[in-house]
Amino acid sequence: MLYDEVAKLYRAPDLEDMGDNNCRLWQAMYRDDYLYASPEIHHLSLPAAIATELARAAIIEFKSEVADAGEELAADYALALERLPAIVEQACAFGGVMLKPYVNKGGVLVDCVAPDLFVPLGVAGDGTINQVVFIDRANAFDDKGRRVFYTRLEVHQYESSDRYTIKNEAFRSDSRDSLGDPCALAAVDAWAGMAEELTLSGVAKPLYAYLKYPQANNLDPTSPLGMSCFCRAVALIQDADEQYSRIIWEYTGSELAIDADITALKAGKQMPAHGDRLFRNLGLDAQDGFYKVFSPAIRDESLFKGLNQILRRIEFNCGLSYGLLSDVNDMAKTATEMKIAKQRFYTTVSALQGSIREALEGVIYAMAILREETPPEEVSFDFDDSILIDSGEEQRIMLSEVAAGLLKPEVYLMRRYGVTEDQAREMMPLAEPANHEWDGEE
Repeated sequence: MLYDEVAKLYRAPDLEDMGDNNCRLWQAMYRDDYLYASPEIHHLSLPAAIATELARAAIIEFKSEVADAGEELAADYALALERLPAIVEQACAFGGVMLKPYVNKGGVLVDCVAPDLFVPLGVAGDGTINQVVFIDRANAFDDKGRRVFYTRLEVHQYESSDRYTIKNEAFRSDSRDSLGDPCALAAVDAWAGMAEELTLSGVAKPLYAYLKYPQANNLDPTSPLGMSCFCRAVALIQDADEQYSRIIWEYTGSELAIDADITALKAGKQMPAHGDRLFRNLGLDAQDGFYKVFSPAIRDESLFKGLNQILRRIEFNCGLSYGLLSDVNDMAKTATEMKIAKQRFYTTVSALQGSIREALEGVIYAMAILREETPPEEVSFDFDDSILIDSGEEQRIMLSEVAAGLLKPEVYLMRRYGVTEDQAREMMPLAEPANHEWDGEE
């Protein structure tokens, strides 16, 4: 494998110690590629569904702005945020992704690098990856029409604020899975003009950020790499797929059919399908014209209950609330159980939002350095917390607080309609004048 060859070339720490953590398995499962795949098994695509749900909940109404930056940097950052949903989803599924800003046609774009395309070489005392190799691939055709593969290895080494080194090496190979022999960077047009080595000073942190899924690494506690959001439910996902396949087979095997003798078959003695399907009776005592309707009862209820229990266990292991994957109406739930499940999901999503914020701060810093600007100090991050408190319930609570005199009406209007305090005061009705009795005098 190319990844292993690069790790060996740069004498990377042992993959197990660095926490390879089955990331190849997680990537395969995210693509619906399973070790237990077979024609008889139908898949629910749970790995992708879990990652999607977590990413959606974390940034459903996320907003972030750079207040004290130039227009070009702000525009670059806004463009990067447009890809954030897909980036967060991949980080959840793979355990983490590298976000590496780079200059492109005068602007700064952000590359999302999957775990199989970067090799950690060193870790700082605070757990930050301070030395890493990024793998960039390109392919072309030679003079004889054969496909050749080019690999660029970009090595980042952050030693201190006074020394930050970036090195580039290129390789050419006839195989997709190997580095091959060294070649010039100019062999690929997109790499032409890149410096083979560059040393920077005055850089406070690496020019990349690792967006890590915030879950303890139980395979290697010393590893800086993250764990997939569904890593603790891999076996349960297989159980769910197998149970779902039993349900599909139950419906298929219970299709309405007719048992009949051979004289009832169509010309060519072929077995019809679906609505025209006939089952030939193999008994020797069958009489001409014999037929019998085959319509067994479907045992789907117990099978679905079993599937639902597996899905609930997956939700528990992945830090989700009940009902995101399972049917919450399948079993009576107490208010306490629902609150605990919702709190578990809130904790999971809140931790993910913290990782997103930390990674984006690193991205903004790197983008500013690449643009030769002063890194901004004022960056706003606004995450929505409606997954914990229902908006309707929150509104009822605030109204009761206003009625009890515990909350000013304008504060409620500001929260309800997203207006300023002055606008909220304008929305409030005018106070009714005091009701005084007329005494007959002007």
